Amino acid sequence: MEVLASSPAMVQHINRLMCREICADQEQQIEFRNGTAQGRLERLIRELVRPTGTERPLQNLPLKKFEIAQLLAITPEHLSRLLREH
Repeated sequence: MEVLASSPAMVQHINRLMCREICADQEQQIEFRNGTAQGRLERLIRELVRPTGTERPLQNLPLKKFEIAQLLAITPEHLSRLLREH
């Protein structure tokens, strides 16, 4: 507490970090309410392809299918259907 009281710059930095996190959480909640599972999957794939440049990003992802499904808030079965369609 003393560090925060003596360092307004630190308080400002922590406030910025917290605001960014709150905004990111709100954007994610809006996406889950208004978006489709297909849209969430496409966004995840776009995010994964950018840094790696791989053509099949989900093949190289160190996550199991059920973990990816949890990230997308869908069942593993629905993820399998989406991947077959994609």
